[in-house]
Amino acid sequence: MKICAPAGTRDLCVSASMAGMTPVAAVALSGLNAATQRFTGAAERIARGPWNDAPGDVVEVITARHDFEASLLVLRTSDEMTKRLLDIVV
Repeated sequence: MKICAPAGTRDLCVSASMAGMTPVAAVALSGLNAATQRFTGAAERIARGPWNDAPGDVVEVITARHDFEASLLVLRTSDEMTKRLLDIVV
């Protein structure tokens, strides 16, 4: 299974099997979950209407997407660092 950034963003994907390997990966996964919940909540409010706070919800969707991408990059970097460390040790 792969975790990927939302459609329309850069091609950022990582393997979900590495998510539980390090504390850094666990924090990154928590960030992915939080960003997904914020994105979904704001998108649902926009879709439901009335648009009392549509500009705020649009900003929330955009910032949640950026937060998701940042967490995904942390997860990818953690995986790369772990692989390099294992290469050095082995």
